[in-house]
Amino acid sequence: MAVSRAMPPTRPVLALGLVLAGASLAAQTAPSDPRAALKARAEGDTPLIADTFELCNRIGGRITGTTALDRAVKWGVEKFKSLGIDSVDTESYGVPVLWLPGSVDVAATAPVSFPVRAVAAPGSGDDTIAALAGDLEGRRLVVTADRRLRERCTAAGASVTGPSWLLGQL
Repeated sequence: MAVSRAMPPTRPVLALGLVLAGASLAAQTAPSDPRAALKARAEGDTPLIADTFELCNRIGGRITGTTALDRAVKWGVEKFKSLGIDSVDTESYGVPVLWLPGSVDVAATAPVSFPVRAVAAPGSGDDTIAALAGDLEGRRLVVTADRRLRERCTAAGASVTGPSWLLGQL
């Protein structure tokens, strides 16, 4: 004599869920060109460009062992915490020799000889450069690839050119 057991009510629901999940997965197709999918994702909404501009233009250069590097580390910690990462650790270290740029003498020597004013631009160097473009007298030429700095210096009355022009002069 065969014994018939009734299926518990959760098994049909579980089985139906598995069938529906399988059907859903089967309906999803891989992109025909994974390179196109990767390109679309990379060009989509990402904070990387804005973060890079903020780090480079607001925080500025980060020479090891300087307060500028300390500002950059603090920025990184705050950025991670703003993304919901609670435990952010940093490590201290010693720098046995610290090289920082000091004063420098610069001159153009050919085809015409003339002095060139070189200035340190700590922090947001763009602010220093834009201010000098407006404050200095005489011909001022700023070499930059930064579109926003180009606009600021042009508005201050300076001539602006890109790095490719400068490289072509060498």
